[in-house]
Amino acid sequence: MDAISLKATPRTAGKGAARAARRNQEVPCVLYGAGVTDNVLFQVPELALRPLIYTAEKHVAEIDVDGKTYNAILKTVTMHPVTDRPYHADFLALKRGEKVKMTVPLHFIGQAPATRTGLVLATSRHDVEIEVLPRHIPGFIEVSLEGLKGTEDAIRVANLTLPEGVEVLTGSDEIVVAVIPPRTQADLETVESGDQGHPPAPETEAEESGEEG
Repeated sequence: MDAISLKATPRTAGKGAARAARRNQEVPCVLYGAGVTDNVLFQVPELALRPLIYTAEKHVAEIDVDGKTYNAILKTVTMHPVTDRPYHADFLALKRGEKVKMTVPLHFIGQAPATRTGLVLATSRHDVEIEVLPRHIPGFIEVSLEGLKGTEDAIRVANLTLPEGVEVLTGSDEIVVAVIPPRTQADLETVESGDQGHPPAPETEAEESGEEG
């Protein structure tokens, strides 16, 4: 897997420094994990994070900050509730020879024969948790739909074909995708007549509730 390089700038702790970074279209970040004694605080241009955020694959990042280079994965990213722009990012440092737990996306390939007869695919999972050495981190795990032919067919975690060196931690009996009958008009009318509730209004407070330090 090709790593994505990030040229980072050290930053100081505190809400004021974080606000200043965002005003300059930079994202406050923190790095922790294997081989990192103290959290490394840095900031990177918002645009530089896009290949890590807006992707259907998992990538390793090479973070160059204060004269040191760290190999890491993007652990979490907080998006602003109003602007939907990256607000803060956590990176997990990797160490050669030391396994890491992470989630990787599933890529569905091929066409299920069941869909040619009017049946429907119900997808239950779009990613799985794995444990793997850094050198074996996959960008994604492929899931072939070619074997799904009838309503009794399903793909479970145990059925996944795993890349070299990958151990899945997600429960083996969990269903990834299954074939189900199509919804009838009566089903749709039942759903439409029911109370679906209303989603909570998005937060409008622009400031984070706390800085990690």
